[in-house]
Amino acid sequence: MTSDAASLPRLAGDAGRSGASDRAALPSASRFGIKVKLFIAVCSLAGLTAVASAVAWYVFGDIDRAVTHVTAESLPGMVSALSLAQESSEIAVTAPALMASRNQEERVVEQARLSQRTADLTAVIEDLSTGGLAPKTTARLLDLRNELTGKLEELNAAIERRLDLKAEREARLAELAAIHTRFLDAIEPLVDDSVFDLVISGEQVTAESTVAITDLVEGGVSRLDRLLSINAEANLAAGLLAEAMHVREGALIQPIRERFAAAASAVERNLRQLPDNSKGRELHDASAALLAFGRGERSVFDRRADELRNAALLTFG
Repeated sequence: MTSDAASLPRLAGDAGRSGASDRAALPSASRFGIKVKLFIAVCSLAGLTAVASAVAWYVFGDIDRAVTHVTAESLPGMVSALSLAQESSEIAVTAPALMASRNQEERVVEQARLSQRTADLTAVIEDLSTGGLAPKTTARLLDLRNELTGKLEELNAAIERRLDLKAEREARLAELAAIHTRFLDAIEPLVDDSVFDLVISGEQVTAESTVAITDLVEGGVSRLDRLLSINAEANLAAGLLAEAMHVREGALIQPIRERFAAAASAVERNLRQLPDNSKGRELHDASAALLAFGRGERSVFDRRADELRNAALLTFG
């Protein structure tokens, strides 16, 4: 009993000290309670939200600047570049149409289209220059434009020359056909007359002497033979002239010219042996007009050679 009574004061003292320590620790626990923690968490969330908002503001501002740059600068440049490519392709399409022109009227129309395309190309280059294109690039584009324009002018001049030569060749071919017809109209009556005179003279000298028959052969038959030779050689010359007008290779012109010269010499040689009368002079004039197509500076051979050279320049120039 005595020991139990002695222990009771000690227990009471221990309990008192424990209660005092609990009261001393209570303010510290209340400072870092759930409210403080929630407050700190909300403040942290608000700070992160503010930081995220600032980052988003900067990012969207940068996107806005990029979009503005694309729509205000890059996009117009791209449109102008595409327009430049379109105009260039249209010029490339129109140029073969110019080369395929069949007459001067078609050439003038196609050349007008090319001139318009070139003007549109110049306008596009100027738009690119005002849109901020580098001066060096603009100068290069203008140089290429000038070079293209020069080539197109040369092409137009060559096409004009080719069409002139073609028109002249067709006109001379028609003239040759008319003169050949005139020659045939002049020689056919002479041949008919020679045949008729030969038959009549043959009947008259049948009963006469050998001398009369010899004169008939040397006179009528020889004259008929010369007329037939003239007719054959003149027809050959006309055919050679027509062939020269349609030849496709310049190397073939000289052989045709040489054959024509031989035929022309034969015609003139036989003409000199015919009687000098009105019909003979008419035949001589028709033959001279026919042979003139193959002689002189404007001969069929020279003009066709010039036309073929012009065509070669268009192909390889």
